Amino acid sequence: MRVVQAIVRFGLVLSAGTLAVSGQGRDAAQVLAAAREALGGDAVLAAVKSFVATGRTRQIRGNNLVPIEFEINCELPDKFVRKDEFPAQDTDLTVAGFRGDALIQFPVPGAGRGGARGAGAPSRGNGPNADEQRLNTVRQEFVRLTLGAFATSFPKKMRDASATPWIANDPR
Repeated sequence: MRVVQAIVRFGLVLSAGTLAVSGQGRDAAQVLAAAREALGGDAVLAAVKSFVATGRTRQIRGNNLVPIEFEINCELPDKFVRKDEFPAQDTDLTVAGFRGDALIQFPVPGAGRGGARGAGAPSRGNGPNADEQRLNTVRQEFVRLTLGAFATSFPKKMRDASATPWIANDPR
């Protein structure tokens, strides 16, 4: 009898959850389209060719809250560079970005002040495809930034209108 009651309760909970989820109705494409319209519409957003963003943030390193001054330079659709400076530490400026399919990274892993690995931009992987992994990480940062700023992302190649936007783990 307990088993039957448990199955009935589970069924009721599952059906209530299904009703709650189906009540949302709108999909992500509709939400992004509404966000682009609120930002001025597709024509206004398409007119943006480049932008520069500067600011300050903080990052926890060990037990310390380290200030970071950053600058992001972007020329749409395929040029992106982020420069980070750590004024409270004796480290070099770190630069990470891409130009088309080419990775931009300074200091290169293994260089700089920190021994075997630079004190600045860490390599996001080891082995023969470390640069490709780092390039994918920088592209993911670009996609997050453009989704937040423009409610859209940009295709890999502007000339190819059928190209898909950069997606994490995209094999292309």
